[in-house]
This record gives sequence, structure tokens and C-alpha cells, in this order.
Amino acid sequence: MKKFYANIAFLIIFQNICFSQSWQVIFDTTIFGISDFKSFTINNQPRKLIFFRQGLNYNPNINQSNESGRYIRFIQNTYSYYVPFNNFLNASWVWVNNPPLPPSLHCYPVIDFKISPTDTGTLFKNAIIAYFDPDEYNRMTTNGGLNYFSVPDNIAYSSGNAYSGFDFNPAAPGEAYIGYIWFDTQYRKGIFKNLYSYQYWEVIDTIPELKAVTAGGFLRVNPFNTQNLFVVGNKMLLSTQGGYSFYELDVPQFKTMLFDDTDSTIFGFTAGKLYTSFKNGIIWDSIPINFNPNCTEISLDNHNILYAGSDTGLFRSTNRGTNWQLYNNSFSYSKKVIGISKERFTGDTVIVCTDKALYKVWASEIVSGIKKTTNTIPYEFSLSQNYPNPFNPISKIKFQISKLSKVKLLVFDVLGREIATLVNDQLQSGTYETEWDASNYPSGVYFYKLIAADYSETRKMILIK
Repeated sequence: MKKFYANIAFLIIFQNICFSQSWQVIFDTTIFGISDFKSFTINNQPRKLIFFRQGLNYNPNINQSNESGRYIRFIQNTYSYYVPFNNFLNASWVWVNNPPLPPSLHCYPVIDFKISPTDTGTLFKNAIIAYFDPDEYNRMTTNGGLNYFSVPDNIAYSSGNAYSGFDFNPAAPGEAYIGYIWFDTQYRKGIFKNLYSYQYWEVIDTIPELKAVTAGGFLRVNPFNTQNLFVVGNKMLLSTQGGYSFYELDVPQFKTMLFDDTDSTIFGFTAGKLYTSFKNGIIWDSIPINFNPNCTEISLDNHNILYAGSDTGLFRSTNRGTNWQLYNNSFSYSKKVIGISKERFTGDTVIVCTDKALYKVWASEIVSGIKKTTNTIPYEFSLSQNYPNPFNPISKIKFQISKLSKVKLLVFDVLGREIATLVNDQLQSGTYETEWDASNYPSGVYFYKLIAADYSETRKMILIK
């Protein structure tokens, strides 16, 4: 029955798709919002695994406790979704009795989780249930959530424990690392490495300045040299000995990292700077950037293209981070981008997650370079004269759409042959501008034609080289 209602909700969302310049809503969680987004690359699988965590909006009158704070898996090719891993990633709900306050229901969502790149049934989660159930701090399953065990199971838990990152070794199935802050006979911060197929974990180094995830901490295994581990301290820390010894790098704490497998470049982002290193991450260069990133992604179709999400929208670089442009800040519910996923063989289409909804950025509108110049609704369809005209070799074309329509803007040569498609998309009402680059065409007379709903108009333009 839950699945039935989920499918009905999806159909309602899909029927109310919002078409606009370069995006459409593909999942709307306005009741809960979205508090986290994750995208995993799995070995030998063409598609990434996409998950988002619903926010907290518990209302005891409508019993949302089984929905708030849980992770949802999103299926890209069907726009469907479901609760994954036998509820292993659902939030825990606990009645708290703290006199003189009345008893109240508290939600403790999963803070973080990772899926093994070699086995999608193996995953780790961190779910801090402050002093209620110490066994809930870290858990791991190797069969998709059917059974689980504590991780690590050989240290004394207390309410002061804190998680500081986790990662699988992509080159060694069954090997993983966890950063943790714990109490036993003394206060310790260190890195654990698993032994015996995740059943036992050994402390391999203690790190006094290790940061918890709540303070920006994370742990990453370098896929180009898996003996190299990055963790966050007062600066970035690096081990070149499989986690057995760490030292400080001369770079500040990164907010996020990217690894480019085409040439083994490593990218590290801070608020206002992009750092780059080759292969081992020992020596770093930096350049300024004009935003504060929440998340980053690299295009697997074109490794010159990087994406970054900020509180003000989606940024994109087409030259490996040297220059950045605010690519889209028109998302309807929120401009705060918290997640990005770019898959292979999808052109320039990218999945973007804000703290309110999930979006698909359309490839065709990006390629055509459409710019919406105003949201004012025109009274009628119209096609303006290109400018400049004559031109060499680029000319701009402006047109108006008075209602939601399938729109085509085509270019023909003097013999009436269609030689270019500038626009082929569903567009909202508004005034738009695009351009035609005729660098590869000879001088002469050309025609451009706008087709939208029952409207059609053709104009002439002259290319002079």
C-alpha cells in the first residue's frame, strides 16, 4: 500500500513538471525538504546510484515518523523511487522523557552512509542515537540490510563519541577505513582499518586534531594510489602508508574533493579557492573561485567540465576549474544546491538536488544556449530580426513565447535545406535569446524559422565573411 501511494504521488509530481530554462522538477519533497544527497559510482555499472535524505517535519496528527529523515533511492531512467536496503537507512524515532518537560518524540536520522563500489549489498552507516542505544552509532550490512553488525565492535562507546569519516578501498574488496573520536581510558581520535571481512577493526593511527563530520571532517581513499588516505584536521592530513601514519599538508581543510581518472588529477575545494594536485596529492596549486561550494561533480563525458553547487545556485566550469559561471539559479523552490550527479553518455544533462527538490537540467537547452531574458508573459508569439545583420560569424536571435509550447528554431540555406537546429524544446512563456555560430558556413543568405504551437514565422539573415 505504501508503494501504491508513492507511485500516485510520483504521477502527480510528474504531471505537474515545471518546464523552464534548462531544468524541470523530477521529485518534489516540499513537505519534508531534502537534507542530504549522495551519488555512488559502482564498478562495471553504467548508472550511478542516487539517494537523498528527506528532512524532518514530524506531525503527530498525520504520523509522518516513518517518512521524515529517511533515505530514498531515486531511479533515473524511470523517475521512480523507493525506500532501499530493507529500511536500513531509515531514521530512528525515540520517545524522550526529560522532566520537567513532557515526553516528546525525537528523530535521529542516519548521518552518513557509504556503499561498497564492488558490492552494492555492502554498506556502512553512521547513526548517532545520543545515549539511548550505543550500539546504533555505526553499523554495517553485507546483505542489503537484512542483517547488520556494529562497527567498530572493539571500543567502548559513550555519548561523547563522534564520527569523522568512512571510505572503502576501491582496489581491495573487503577493505575499509573509519575515522572516529572515542573514549576509553583516555580521549582518543584515530583511524580504524577493518580486518577479517569487516568483523574486526584495528586502530592504526591516533590523530589528535581529527575533525568530526559536524566540523567538516571526512575521509577519502585516493583511487589512484590506495595507500594514500586523506582526512581533515586543522589542515588536510595525508597518509602515504595505508593510514598508519599521517602528516599535515600545506593546504586548509577541504570542503569536498574530486578525483579525475583521465589524468589522475585531484581537486580540493574550499570557500573561495580550488586546489589541484597530480596523482598523489602531496603538492598542490590553487586558484581563486567566486563562490562557496556545498558539493562538486565532474562530467564523465567531458572531463574539462566541472560542476559545483552553492547556496546561490549551480556553477559550471568548462576549462577544469580555471573559470566558473553561475550556470543556473532559477530553481523554483530553492536555489541552495546540496548535490549533483553526472552520469556517462548523458550529454550535458545533470541531476541537481537542492534542499527542497530534485531537478533534471536539460541537455538540449544547454547545447542550444537559450537565455531567458524576462519572465513577463508576452501577449503573442513573435520572432525578431537577428542582430547584428549582416553578421560575421555569430548573430543573436530573440523570440517570444506567449504560452507553454513545444518550440523549434531552425536555420535553412538559400536552397531551403535545414542546416541547423538552434532550439528544440518545451518552453514556458517568456522572452528568449539564442545565437547562431556560422563559423563553418560560407557567406550568403540564410533563413531562420520559429515554430511554436500554431505559430510559424521565417526571417532572412545575411552572413558576410
